[in-house]
Amino acid sequence: LTNLSVLKRQEAGISHVSEDRLKYGTAPKLSLEDNMISKVYYTKRLKTGGLIDSKKVTAFTKGILDEFLVKYDNTKQSVSELSGGNVQKLVVGREYDYDPELLIMNQPTRGIDVGAIEFIRKRIVEMRQKQKAILLVSADLSEVLSLSDTILVMHEGRIVGYIEDVKNTSENELGLYMLGVKEDARERIEGAYCE
Repeated sequence: LTNLSVLKRQEAGISHVSEDRLKYGTAPKLSLEDNMISKVYYTKRLKTGGLIDSKKVTAFTKGILDEFLVKYDNTKQSVSELSGGNVQKLVVGREYDYDPELLIMNQPTRGIDVGAIEFIRKRIVEMRQKQKAILLVSADLSEVLSLSDTILVMHEGRIVGYIEDVKNTSENELGLYMLGVKEDARERIEGAYCE
């Protein structure tokens, strides 16, 4: 994956929600429309006669923004005019709309309001129910426990724990792995890679 371009990763069914939504998830000075079509502008979906159709772009953008409850004035406004929670819902909506097989989400609810957090968590559960793979990276232990089927825990850049029984795992137990106090056998951890 490391050597693949963003387009090749996208064609392979991989989407990403960055930890830094303004630096890596959007182009803040550009319009909502420009940001929403960044993954699909080259497809036939938004074109008429080989050219990008502005009416299709506006309808496409409004459709996702409305579905993801983004509060906005118009689709021509810049992303920088939105609140942090609305920017995050825009990014999640864009990635979700692409219908990836693997969605990598890095700190998807950090620094946003409670309403946006709950909305995004519900969408993560929906994707999971569609049998999509989600790689959730989060420092919020309650979020990890409530949204995960299995958990790999890292300490100092190494995987030290593999948790299959998430429902019966506490935040304290996760904390022991994260602090390096507890570590699973290498064979158990390596078994997680092969499943």
